[in-house]
Amino acid sequence: MIQATPSYAMSMFRLPQSLIKEIHRLCSRFWWGGNEKKRKIHWCTWKHLRKIKCDGDLGFHDLEISNRALLTKQCWRLSKTPNSLAERVLKSCYYKEGNILDATSKPNGSYLWKRLIWGKGILDAGVRSRVGDGKSINIYRDKWV
Repeated sequence: MIQATPSYAMSMFRLPQSLIKEIHRLCSRFWWGGNEKKRKIHWCTWKHLRKIKCDGDLGFHDLEISNRALLTKQCWRLSKTPNSLAERVLKSCYYKEGNILDATSKPNGSYLWKRLIWGKGILDAGVRSRVGDGKSINIYRDKWV
């Protein structure tokens, strides 16, 4: 439950490392027990607990990876809904031509914009273009060339 609580905030903002460490600490304290006065034995590492359930482990999430994935999902959603209010506002502020996949980080960008660009890094590494009708092809910029 504690890992599901920050999901909405993670889809819009990058959580600070200190908060991520605190949430991981709370999860491990709950899982292994103990309190401020008494600590119990940790039978396995936190890294082992984060492995996926298919491998027979508990499948706790790494919140930093989940945070970046949710921000990447927001970028993808913005690129696929060009007439949404959020897309129109961001387009007018940060990229006049093209879409969010063509946008770059701005030094005077808002907190939200910098975090979306951080999440967009995954899209930059993996998104490929289709030729389609050929009207939107830029041979100098597109990754499929």
